[in-house]
Amino acid sequence: AVVAEEVRSLAQRTALSTQEIKSIIEGLQHGSRQAVEAMHASREGVERCVADSQEAVDMLRAVGEDIAHIDQLNGHIVTTTREQTSANLEIVERLQSVQSIAQNTADDVETLARSSERLPPIAVRLDALGRRFHP
Repeated sequence: AVVAEEVRSLAQRTALSTQEIKSIIEGLQHGSRQAVEAMHASREGVERCVADSQEAVDMLRAVGEDIAHIDQLNGHIVTTTREQTSANLEIVERLQSVQSIAQNTADDVETLARSSERLPPIAVRLDALGRRFHP
């Protein structure tokens, strides 16, 4: 009877221990499943982060290429502006030359006009002189 009582008590404690062990194992399994789900979610988050980072890198690369293209266009604009400035200076020089020539021509015309005014009296004198020699 004492031995049977102890066997029963031992069986009861074993059952309780087994139940506790089962609860602990179930808790560990539940925790493991949650850890696996968290790792999957974390991995998916990392994959999204990597994809987003790659997209950002691609966008930055495209922006860099656009900036390089704009820089190249600015270089062309600077070169064209310098050429236009040079051409404008040449035009100004030629216009100044034309203006100088026009001024000289106007001065020559004025001198010629003054000289022409003196011609009729000289012609009359020459005519008179010529008549003296050829009566």
